[in-house]
Amino acid sequence: MKSVQEKIYIVAIGLNEGVQEVLKKYFSKSEFLFSNFNLTFKEKAEEGDACDCILVNSDIKAEEIKSIKHSHPSVHIFYIPTFDASKPEEMNGIDKLISEPFKLSELEKSLKDIYERKMFVRS
Repeated sequence: MKSVQEKIYIVAIGLNEGVQEVLKKYFSKSEFLFSNFNLTFKEKAEEGDACDCILVNSDIKAEEIKSIKHSHPSVHIFYIPTFDASKPEEMNGIDKLISEPFKLSELEKSLKDIYERKMFVRS
């Protein structure tokens, strides 16, 4: 069993309930993720948040990202595609709204890389 100090802390900011449920289920089914990561959901990032990674919606406002990067300069940020993307008002008849595929395996691979680097630095 890993001690609390060895876990990677992830804060998911502003993700809708559907995305939160998908992440919770995926993390609970993966022994590696469940044992080595602590996933927390919040509406906004706070300066005192202790975290190694932040998950945000890909449609997050630029000023919010600047604020997160200012208060957490060394954090890894992952942009999660939104499941419920609505059609932007400025779209015309020839524009298309293309949603990205959300691959949990890709997120898990990146998190494993972060974990391995963090554990290497500790040893």
